[in-house]
Amino acid sequence: MNILIKLRIFLDSISKGLGYVSAFLVVALALLILFNVVSRYAFSSSAIYMQELEWHLFSIIFMLGLGYTLYHDAHVRVDIFYEKFSPFIQAIINIVGVLVFLIPMSLVIIYTSIEPVIYAYDINEGSPDPGGLPYRFIIKSLIPIAFCFLILSSVSFIIKNIEVIALNKKQKHKKEDML
Repeated sequence: MNILIKLRIFLDSISKGLGYVSAFLVVALALLILFNVVSRYAFSSSAIYMQELEWHLFSIIFMLGLGYTLYHDAHVRVDIFYEKFSPFIQAIINIVGVLVFLIPMSLVIIYTSIEPVIYAYDINEGSPDPGGLPYRFIIKSLIPIAFCFLILSSVSFIIKNIEVIALNKKQKHKKEDML
């Protein structure tokens, strides 16, 4: 169990680091949007690459934030039933959900996104708009990378839920011993 805890701590540090990068990029995105709005309305100036950079930053924030959201257990679920269950049942649901849905879907996304990334790299894909950003393969490569990080965060999430189950069983045995 000690090795699992160390692994969870290591994986959590990766998720936290990506979350901090995302938070920094949110500030950068807000400043970029402010700059674009001021330059457009005050100076009647607008650059395509600046607008595309907004979308790229938003994509990076979203993708890097996937694992961070799971780290904080802040992902979307149907809480109407879930919140009424005991922590033990919640942990079982979390583990099954990650193993049956999240990890397989992440693997599908990784598998299906690699070929378009390679193709974009091979043709040196850039923006179709004049004055747009070059090297679109960089932003496309974030898709499989982000889902690899999400799988790592999923492993940590599973370990956390195994810890909840183990603690629950330990408490149950203590109660039985007291009787």
